[in-house]
Amino acid sequence: MEHGTPFCPKCNAPQIRVSPALREEERGRQLEESERKLQPPDSSQPGGPPDSAIDWHLARICAIVAGALLAAVMMVPPLVTFAFIWMPWAGSLAVQLYKRKRPSALVTRGAGARMGVTTGFVAFIALVVFKSAEMAIAVFALHEGPQLAASLRAQVQQAAASNPDPQAQKLIQFFLTPDGLALLAVTGMVFLCFLLLLLCTLGGLLGALIFGKRART
Repeated sequence: MEHGTPFCPKCNAPQIRVSPALREEERGRQLEESERKLQPPDSSQPGGPPDSAIDWHLARICAIVAGALLAAVMMVPPLVTFAFIWMPWAGSLAVQLYKRKRPSALVTRGAGARMGVTTGFVAFIALVVFKSAEMAIAVFALHEGPQLAASLRAQVQQAAASNPDPQAQKLIQFFLTPDGLALLAVTGMVFLCFLLLLLCTLGGLLGALIFGKRART
């Protein structure tokens, strides 16, 4: 096809020349369209994935607040009696605090359980730090180590008196030794950690079921 000829010499059809700039522009539009199709759906729309709507930085802050509050409650002797109530309540509280900041977000059961387990972990760490500091002050500053050991032995002996089984008596006698007391303390901490994680997770799950729905606009 000759340059400058308006019609094709064979079929007399008008000749249309496409400049390289127009071809590049068309290619750019096609590329943008392909990228737009590959992008994930917007989480703010009702059809978007629910988990993408969770701001996990804010969720962790809410869980830390709820966990710290739970630890503070469990440090009060009259309130620690109702620990089985406070633990799931704290997990649910983390979801409630999050929903106050993000009322339009959908908190799924999985997200609520994740907030709950974070709450339980924070509460456990706070309790361990507080109790360790309390024990360190009592032993090293106030020199009450023998009194604390004697109090723990008295509790073990009281439990031994209520169980006349010879095998149980042997086990209890082991717990009266220094190694037994240490094992008893570690076992108690492991059980407390398991209980906090379990009940706070259940509380977060229930909180998601009750409070996790998107607010109507």
